[in-house]
Amino acid sequence: MKIHARIVGGLGNQLFILSEALSYKKELTDEIFIYDFTNNYKIFRFSVFNCTNNFFKIVEPKKSSLSFLILKSRFAYFYRKFFKRNFIFINNIFLDDYYQDILINNLNNSIKIFRKLFNISTIPFDRVVIHIRGTDFINSKYNINLLNYYQSAINIYKSSKYYIVTDDTKFSLEIINKLKINHYEVISTDTLSDFLFIANSNKIISSNSTFSWWAGVLSFGAFLSPPFFVDSFRPCCAENEVVLYDQ
Repeated sequence: MKIHARIVGGLGNQLFILSEALSYKKELTDEIFIYDFTNNYKIFRFSVFNCTNNFFKIVEPKKSSLSFLILKSRFAYFYRKFFKRNFIFINNIFLDDYYQDILINNLNNSIKIFRKLFNISTIPFDRVVIHIRGTDFINSKYNINLLNYYQSAINIYKSSKYYIVTDDTKFSLEIINKLKINHYEVISTDTLSDFLFIANSNKIISSNSTFSWWAGVLSFGAFLSPPFFVDSFRPCCAENEVVLYDQ
């Protein structure tokens, strides 16, 4: 079986797509081909996978190839939406969606593999990390009651110092001031470094973002999450996840 995955979006979305691809890899001979349609979004581009070809192959396909045309044309996407299943053609399966409706068995399998790929420490640092997503999510519908969520979360994870990981320092400082957090350190470097900083912490307060959700899932610590896409998309929770409802 050859599994062709159209990769889009930031790191969180990419991991959902890769998790779907892994769910079809049943034999050692099954191959996963990654087609990069991210257009440098978050500038991740799979550098973490370069030394691990046992799982993924990064391909630069010919633009005239059938597999490339199927994914570029979005045929596989519309096929999935209409028939409620992925498009299969002569021992080739084509993946084109966000796949946030991940099942628990697929999730647990992906966690084992991704932890190895990202080299997540089994002994996380003793620190409380808060992820705050700004930029395009500031006016998002998913930001409703976000301040109440953070307040409830820091009431659970009390600390003398909080580490704030963010892609929007200005917006984060507004949230921090409203929460009356006095002792904190802002972490805002690059996508992969920020992701690993979160994942290697033992107490994580994730945001309304698949980025910090995956970092929390891969951590050997525990993490809190808002229910922004649990009920709508994802029918399961990770073993180390506590969803704060009614915030």
